[in-house]
Amino acid sequence: MTRISFPLEGLTIGISISESPDMERLGYSDLHLQDSLTEFARYLLAAGATLAYGGDLRAGGFTYTLFDLVSTYKGAGGRKANRIKSYLGWPIHLFLNTAKKAEIITSAELIELPAPKIEGLDPTKPPVTGDITLPDGTIKKATPEEVARGYYAWCLSMTGMRERLAQDNEAQVLMGGRTVGYKGKYPGLVEEAYECMKAGIPVYLIGAFGGCTGEIIDAICGREPKSLNEKVQFENKAYQQTVEYYNAHVPTGGEPIDYARVKAFFKEKGIAGLNNHLSEEENERLFTSPHLPEIIALILKGMKKVKEKKN
Repeated sequence: MTRISFPLEGLTIGISISESPDMERLGYSDLHLQDSLTEFARYLLAAGATLAYGGDLRAGGFTYTLFDLVSTYKGAGGRKANRIKSYLGWPIHLFLNTAKKAEIITSAELIELPAPKIEGLDPTKPPVTGDITLPDGTIKKATPEEVARGYYAWCLSMTGMRERLAQDNEAQVLMGGRTVGYKGKYPGLVEEAYECMKAGIPVYLIGAFGGCTGEIIDAICGREPKSLNEKVQFENKAYQQTVEYYNAHVPTGGEPIDYARVKAFFKEKGIAGLNNHLSEEENERLFTSPHLPEIIALILKGMKKVKEKKN
């Protein structure tokens, strides 16, 4: 009997796809983004890849789309080895009860990452990022320093998760992404691209939905991203306080939050620094193409070369 070929078998590929503030302007909706995620995952699973996702667990979110797809794929005869690796940074996994964990592990390997090592931090409780409800039901208003310290813990946790993704994955696909309204040092996809490129992991940037990925593309191509700067980011005063607190308490071996430094890194690396086995022209098509079949074909082409190099 002829063995079925699975060209990406043995590869773990990170997928970072989330809402973009540019979607409506570009003529897209959440449904288009969901469809794109489903198609990417379907092709990669069919090729034998394992998918890694470092997202949250909001009802109806992208993580559950992946879980549903894997369940359907297995039910239709797909191989059990094709699973999702769901990376949950602290404190997100604190909100999962036993029943929810049991539900998730039918479709995914659940990887719960530890709390950062901060003096006085209780790893069994989420950090303070707003007003505190006391045991008697009364509300205690959190001080700006308490909030900044809480977000500092989130920043360290999210960085730890993204460093782990860069360590475990053979490649990373990015599309869309919020540029404001996040918990972390930088917009999530910026930090994922940064950590992966530092580690030499192949990165694929899909520009069709704009957003954070579009800003990374601008930086890599030597253009000035519109929101990756302190002026725009510090319109959120809580985030500004977080940055000031973080940069006054940079952990040993860590880096301060510095947008100029990150943009300079992307510009210096350029397209070649994506290390994704596609030509400059092919990457530029990936940056600009609105055609999903073409985008998927380019990513599969690059991924097959990643697999060849691994072997």
